[in-house]
Amino acid sequence: MEEREIKRAFLMMLAYAVNGKKLESEFSASHDMDQLLHICQHHRVSALASLALSVPDKKWTDARMEAIRRTVLFDHEREEILNRFEEEQIWYCPLKGITVKNDYPQYGIREMSDNDILVDETRMKDIRKIMGDMGYDCVLFNRTNHDVYHKEPVFNFEIHKALFNISEWQDYRSYYLNIKDQLRKDDHNGYGYHFSNEDFYIYLISHTCKHLLVSGIPIRILCDIYLYLKHHKLNDEYIAEELKKLELYEKEALLRNLSEKALSIDENTELN
Repeated sequence: MEEREIKRAFLMMLAYAVNGKKLESEFSASHDMDQLLHICQHHRVSALASLALSVPDKKWTDARMEAIRRTVLFDHEREEILNRFEEEQIWYCPLKGITVKNDYPQYGIREMSDNDILVDETRMKDIRKIMGDMGYDCVLFNRTNHDVYHKEPVFNFEIHKALFNISEWQDYRSYYLNIKDQLRKDDHNGYGYHFSNEDFYIYLISHTCKHLLVSGIPIRILCDIYLYLKHHKLNDEYIAEELKKLELYEKEALLRNLSEKALSIDENTELN
């Protein structure tokens, strides 16, 4: 397949998947599905893309089942970790994919290589002991805005004391300097917190813009933005005011437009 055609087919699969639609069976017959699977796996969207196939073959089904298996493992492990935080009275807030995965069409479809959790920065040494007691190797400690922990077979956790590094992202770090004041208390636990829908979206955009400056925008992040906007009614006036403080108002408009163009299905256009 020509490069342009394979990219078009790749985006087509994702657009159908995020919009809950199936491609015609002829799609698989007319495209190199092994090549498409390789591209989807590279971008960690193979489980999502598989939802667009009317009759996925074993390779695509296996990719989806593996993503679901990892999600089950991570969800159980994260619950154990947060229970330990509760016991030790450490406040925490799950970040990024842990939250946005709930907006994906099916459980386990949003693939993740790690879990990110924001915590009380005064308790990082206590958390290192907790993670050690739970069998984790500390890969990185007190060198950046997050510590990194790993445990076989698949577990990677980034424990954040701040959302951004002060040395590299001064404007973002300043905005989130008193982050706990921006969070809302969970109803169902003692020490858990979460963002409002609007503040989560603002964080999603600021995190994406960091990626944009460092390494470009992964297609998975565009999927996150598209699905979050699709599933949440947001206060656009508040979001606009806050984005202007971060000087991200124009960038957010570009990201929103890009996600729409990449992942929307024009009902008047036959894509397959």
